[in-house]
Amino acid sequence: MMVPVCDDHDDCPDLDLHALGLSGALSTGRAVGHPFTRRQVLRWGSAAAAVAWFAARSAPPARALSAGPAAVGGLVLTDGTRSRRHAMHVHSSASEGPGSFANQIALADANGCDVIWPTEHDWRMFAVPGDDRIARGYAFTSLKSAGWTWKPTASGAATASRAQVTPYQGGSALALGVTAGGNATTGLKATTRTHLFEGSVIGRSLLAPATVTALSGQAWFEVVLTLSNQGSRVLHLVYRYGTTPASRRLVNATTAHVFVPVRVGDTIADPVDIEADVASFFGSVCDPQDNSVVGITVQANTAGGRVEVMLPRLDLPRDVTGQAAFDAVCAMYDRVAAGRTAVWRKGIEVSGTDKHHLGWYGDDATNLPFSETTTSLEAAVAQIRARGSIASFNHPYGVATSTGVRDPAKILKAYTQIRPSGVYGADVIELGYDSRGGMTTDDHLALGDLLWCDGVVITANGVSDDHNGNTWKNTYLTQPWSTGTPAADLAALRTGRATVTRTGYAGDLWAELDGRPMGSVPSRTQNAPGTLTVRASGVPASWTLEVVRGAVVPLGRRRTAADLTVTRLPGSALASGSTDVGVAGGNGYVRVLLRDGAGVVQQFGNPVWSGVPSTAGIDPGRVVAV
Repeated sequence: MMVPVCDDHDDCPDLDLHALGLSGALSTGRAVGHPFTRRQVLRWGSAAAAVAWFAARSAPPARALSAGPAAVGGLVLTDGTRSRRHAMHVHSSASEGPGSFANQIALADANGCDVIWPTEHDWRMFAVPGDDRIARGYAFTSLKSAGWTWKPTASGAATASRAQVTPYQGGSALALGVTAGGNATTGLKATTRTHLFEGSVIGRSLLAPATVTALSGQAWFEVVLTLSNQGSRVLHLVYRYGTTPASRRLVNATTAHVFVPVRVGDTIADPVDIEADVASFFGSVCDPQDNSVVGITVQANTAGGRVEVMLPRLDLPRDVTGQAAFDAVCAMYDRVAAGRTAVWRKGIEVSGTDKHHLGWYGDDATNLPFSETTTSLEAAVAQIRARGSIASFNHPYGVATSTGVRDPAKILKAYTQIRPSGVYGADVIELGYDSRGGMTTDDHLALGDLLWCDGVVITANGVSDDHNGNTWKNTYLTQPWSTGTPAADLAALRTGRATVTRTGYAGDLWAELDGRPMGSVPSRTQNAPGTLTVRASGVPASWTLEVVRGAVVPLGRRRTAADLTVTRLPGSALASGSTDVGVAGGNGYVRVLLRDGAGVVQQFGNPVWSGVPSTAGIDPGRVVAV
């Protein structure tokens, strides 16, 4: 059926910049540290008007959440392509966090994924010698230094205990001890800024060169390593230095003890091979290399006795680094993925620090020198694209996981940071987040609309950025429309032929404008009104289809109420599997979105364009001759 344009639409009023506290920054021609020309100031001023509209727009009134559809999907386009479910930007045992790759690919299978992209942090995985972003140990000069904090932990009824840094042999050391008539422990658990010590066990060893100053009864100095989640299990390796004869014991399904006998006056001199011990104890339940060191505790432990040690430092050297480390991780992926439905593909998160991260998707992903400057970001993107891969700009509002109040100023800040460079030239920007950086899915789409209304032709994808491997609830998947080969999937992502879908929903959503596919740009602007054909499967009648039309605003002209409109239709409009909607022509785009009965974004498509001021610089794969 044909639906007239703007049957039910919202308009975007101008923004009161004083209310945002941004009027000074914009009127002086500066925002977020970037110098702007007067023409740019006018443009960003008009962008601020759109920000206010996005922040103020209300979702459809909340209704009782209807039951989700059964697994559906299955749309096949006239060119023979269909959607492929991709889990993009996922972390596992070569990054920080407890998620193993085994858990992540199991979640990929459970969510019907065709492809999973493990994108480990580059610096953490490569661990290049001299890179001080990953810790190779800690010197006990204090309990808080160089990003580390050691927090007390204790149990039982000790008659005496201590865990403090004291002068020792011309330097300092951790004085650690406990005395008790029964069971008692006293110790310290490490926490670090940016998870400094966390990372793969591949090639890692541990040396705790403690000197024993007192030992009697049943007592031990211990180092407890917490490893990755394997299924519902959290694995632990416990190294015990004390009165027990040498032995190795699997205490239960999740904990192993390695006993090393020591005497008063001994200094522990032999490192332990973490990877080998994981293989020895847990090789039957997991791939040994699919583990990360995610927790460290040092403690004095007794079952009736006394132990005291002086510990000057803790060493965690890595013998496998650089490309060899990445190759070993990839070999582990191959082993773990064997027999799974989902396949894994190579990717890396080019991480720098916590400010800006890039996703590298492609078989040639490798280590890439990177810093936080705009020039470095643009250079990194250029190198990624030159190799035939695609580059994404990750979590544009930052890495915080808190849920905050919608903040128009934060949308504008993100926009002014990335707009001057055209999002650093990236192919993709992560907009499918339930909540990231304190911002909602709608906040992320608001940022996308600001960019698209400026004529920035870029693909939106949806991700989880999950590090835990427990659940992907309330995250998003990306569905490129392709034949399913690696090259075809990358081409679809590069050219915007992709839908973003909330996990738990298995439907399809596709849109084309006068026969031109999602993501495409006409070779010349189509000024006449057009027909948007929306195809979908499994949409409940109680859901809402939104058709968002944005005009590309000429440089220097402020936005008006007509520049951004939303047409809303009931899900029943898609009962036959498709519907047609009349849309305006001219320089602009149209995108589609599905909300459930509670107003939650379940699925959205990438823009299909009616025109842009110039196709120069746009990927040729997007441009359709007209």
